[in-house]
Amino acid sequence: MNGCRRRLLRCSTVLALACAGLVAGRAPRAKHVLQLRIARRKIGNAPATIRVTAGDLVELRWTTDEATTVHLHGYDLTLVLEPGTEGRMRFEANATGRFPISTHGFGTAPDKGANREVVLLYLEVHPA
Repeated sequence: MNGCRRRLLRCSTVLALACAGLVAGRAPRAKHVLQLRIARRKIGNAPATIRVTAGDLVELRWTTDEATTVHLHGYDLTLVLEPGTEGRMRFEANATGRFPISTHGFGTAPDKGANREVVLLYLEVHPA
């Protein structure tokens, strides 16, 4: 075997090993940080659906103009929010599917519909 063929064989072996490592290893995780503001019982600054890939790290930073509880269904994450403070939900998106993010009650006054569940937006987790 001449020198050129040996170098080519060595290079192809290194390339094959590098590719095998990428396939066998887990792809780097993406991190999604979203600022979400609830105003007048609605989300105004976000898409109707947040889309991520399984394995991604997600951080939802919440603020609100009145007291409420936010619930991410499917992941069973709940966050109590008060006006003037930021609340954070951090999780790895490991369950695939479409999950509603809703509030359970607004404010402290017993007005009509204050404790009703309202879907704010959806989280879609797509397979990797």
